[in-house]
Amino acid sequence: MKYTRWFFSILLITSFLLSGFSQATQNPVQIEKLQVNIWPEYDRPATLVIYRITLSSDTKLPAQISLRIPRAAGSPYNVAIKDLDGLLYDLEYTLIPEGDWNRVVFITASAELQVEYYDPNIQISGDTHTINYRWIGDYPVGDLNMIVQQPKDAYNITVSPNLGLGNVNPDDGLTYFNRYLGAVDAGTAFNLTVTFQKDTNSLSATLIPVKPSGQLPIKRSFGDQLKALILPIVQNRGLVVVGLLILGWLVIFLLAISLSGSSIFKRMKLKLQTAAPPPDSKEEDDSQIYCFQCGKKAHPGDVFCRVCGAKLQLL
Repeated sequence: MKYTRWFFSILLITSFLLSGFSQATQNPVQIEKLQVNIWPEYDRPATLVIYRITLSSDTKLPAQISLRIPRAAGSPYNVAIKDLDGLLYDLEYTLIPEGDWNRVVFITASAELQVEYYDPNIQISGDTHTINYRWIGDYPVGDLNMIVQQPKDAYNITVSPNLGLGNVNPDDGLTYFNRYLGAVDAGTAFNLTVTFQKDTNSLSATLIPVKPSGQLPIKRSFGDQLKALILPIVQNRGLVVVGLLILGWLVIFLLAISLSGSSIFKRMKLKLQTAAPPPDSKEEDDSQIYCFQCGKKAHPGDVFCRVCGAKLQLL
């Protein structure tokens, strides 16, 4: 029964995963809000780029997401979803090279996502630092927001195109340039150039209190991952019917295995009982003989008492 339980669990999980994957690959994806954070020289001598994504309500979950990041950035630093509890949980992803880009492909059961990577392309000439950032929309976006963080100790900063006047964030003391660009179509390209001067090699994160850019990603347990994946699937009636049919088939299979095992056990028990020799009635009777003189119990087959030597009175 131990193995049949494992078989039941694996088959059920596989069925849901396959159903969820099939549904995810067929769903059109639309992004309701996308915030692109560009933080030069934050905690590395590179540019930290953070995508905060909210999928539209028209996107059916689970959904397969494919986002481009620069090839020079390598693998993303983090890919996570925000669950119902408001915490971030890491997601598994696949990295697919595509020209000057790497595609980050993953399946999400949540409408809120966060993707982070480090772009190493910073041009430094003397005390002048230049960053050329390029973004290409993989999906239609309802509201695109670009934010540039001015590095600590940087001055004479220029952002092109203009993102407006910078505002100081009282939490970290850094200046942020922010502009809402509105709705953009899939395939839209956006180029941004940031130039500033800096006399030191200091990083912004080393000069401000250590705080996460959001809630730290948490490694979710297998049960939590399964719940997050299955919950949106079971909301689909068609998938529920398929799941119930599979469940019914497995119940019948397990009952058949259980009844078969019970019959085999009964046959083995009957065979052992048949093969066992009948009890020796004489031996049982002999074992109840005692010496009339000293009272010592006799052994089977004894004629005389082994203690006093008196002749036993056999029954």
